[in-house]
Amino acid sequence: MLLCRAAARSGSARCSSFSNALDIDSGVVRTAMSRLASDGWLERNKVGRNSFYRLVQKGRQTFDTATKHIYDPPLSTGPDGLSCC
Repeated sequence: MLLCRAAARSGSARCSSFSNALDIDSGVVRTAMSRLASDGWLERNKVGRNSFYRLVQKGRQTFDTATKHIYDPPLSTGPDGLSCC
């Protein structure tokens, strides 16, 4: 999550940043990022041999919605004290 926040602040992140931070093979990350770009979630900018990715509007809206869903307090609680709805 820290990497996603840093990317959100700076606007873009290198593919290798994700693979290093998550300890995932760089080829797997490149494939995933490329597919997300093809599906319209990310925009890719190449600078020399490096690719930088940023969320486009569709990706930003989905990311913001997911962040609120995960981190906002529940809207209400049921009689057992657990969140509902």
